[in-house]
Amino acid sequence: MALMNLPPPPAAVAGPVLETRSSPRLRILWAHANPDPKGLLVSGQVRRASATVVVAGGHLDVDAYAPTGALVAHRTTRWNGLLNGGRGSHPAGYAVRLDVAASDVARIVVSHHQGEHDATEAAR
Repeated sequence: MALMNLPPPPAAVAGPVLETRSSPRLRILWAHANPDPKGLLVSGQVRRASATVVVAGGHLDVDAYAPTGALVAHRTTRWNGLLNGGRGSHPAGYAVRLDVAASDVARIVVSHHQGEHDATEAAR
């Protein structure tokens, strides 16, 4: 078999570090951050922590931090889909756009909080 002269693969692009903070009721399976023309799109999946646990409400906070540690963007979102339906624990997706350039972000934290989003969190 002959070797072909293929171009080298693209260099890995360093992006922000992604941190997920699950709760006893909801497990954040994964998170990805992709730059787009309007900012930074953060998406992923969540699922109930256990098939016997019911997730009643709650929200996800998505926080972006600059290399200095300063908070540069905050959004609250919910997942799309039913986590409690049927047998077992089914994953549900989430996506949120942060109005910040990817180059300005060093770390993103996605965390689950019980209850509804309150006004004091918006001030962060």
